[in-house]
Amino acid sequence: MWNAVFVLCLTAAPGNTVEQADEAFHAGRYQEVLPLLEQALADPALAPADQVRAHALAALMHVAFDRPTEAIAAYQKALALDPGYQPPPDVSPRVRALFDEAKKNQLRKREPPPDWAQAPAPAPESAPLLKSPWLWGGVGVAAVVAGVVTAVLVVRAQVPHGNLPTGRLE
Repeated sequence: MWNAVFVLCLTAAPGNTVEQADEAFHAGRYQEVLPLLEQALADPALAPADQVRAHALAALMHVAFDRPTEAIAAYQKALALDPGYQPPPDVSPRVRALFDEAKKNQLRKREPPPDWAQAPAPAPESAPLLKSPWLWGGVGVAAVVAGVVTAVLVVRAQVPHGNLPTGRLE
C-alpha cells in the first residue's frame, strides 16, 4: 500500500513531469510532450533548472511541428532563466539556427538603445512674455490697425486724384 502512495507522489512531482515529457519525446510520443510540459511549467514549485529543461524541450517540439516562432520564444524563455544555456552540440542545424536567433533577440533586449534612439529632451519652458495676455492683446490691436491702414491705402489707390466730385450741384 505505501509503495503505491510513494509511486503516486513520485509521478506527481513537477520534476518528474519534465522527465515524463522527456521520455515521451525520446519514445516518439510527440503528442504527449507539450501537454506534459505545460503541466510542469504551470507548477510554481518547479525548480529553475527543470524550467529551463522544459522550455528547451518545448522548443525542440515546436521545431518538430514546424513552428519556428514558438521555438524561438521557448528558447528565449530558457535563456531568460539561464543566460548560459546551450543546446546539446549534436542538435540539427535548423535547431541551432533557431537557438542562435533566440539568443540574438535576448541580447538585443539587454542592450541599451543607441544615443540617437533616445527620446528627445523636453523643450525648455517658453518665456513668460509669450504667456502674457498683454502681448497677445497688443498683437491683436496691431493686426486690426494694419488691416485698417491696408484698406485705406487700397481705397486711395482706386480713386483717381483731382476728379473727385465737389458735392455741389451745378
